[in-house]
Amino acid sequence: DSGDYQVGSGLVMGPLDSGSVASPVMMLGALSCSVNGNPLTRILGNGSVTSRGISLERSRNVSISDFMIRDAGTGFQATNSANLTVQGMRVFESRTNGVVVGSSSNVLFQGMLIADGEYVGWAGYNNIQAQIRNSVIWSNQFEAIRVVGGSLNLSNSVLQSANSPNYIFVLQGGGTIK
Repeated sequence: DSGDYQVGSGLVMGPLDSGSVASPVMMLGALSCSVNGNPLTRILGNGSVTSRGISLERSRNVSISDFMIRDAGTGFQATNSANLTVQGMRVFESRTNGVVVGSSSNVLFQGMLIADGEYVGWAGYNNIQAQIRNSVIWSNQFEAIRVVGGSLNLSNSVLQSANSPNYIFVLQGGGTIK
């Protein structure tokens, strides 16, 4: 589906919205893009720091693709979840972190753009096991990526931090950069 969707507190998926390995739950935006390359399915936050664009809590076997999230507190959040694939997502102008992953495993982000956020572009904590591939994390106010506890494999991606005294990548607790 295409169009703009105003969300106050965000779209929340929980354990009842989970799929199986053979048949994951799929949340698909419009496959076509605007002339500037952004997805035509847009989730628009209310600008509150406590709001979420998309939030997965204890979800399993979920695939999400081709959404743009703008002006949410946190653009995308996954907590206590597993076997997630997020691809082709654009997260702009988050009031806190663009993406947050906590206590989750086997999480793949591919072909993402996270930009112009007011804090960290992509943040992971508490024993995460995640991968970022072929993505751009650009012009967020603090680090492009911060991992505190767990493992992140990063490959073929572009990272940048908007403020020169900040690090591009902060890693505490394991992980690799490829």
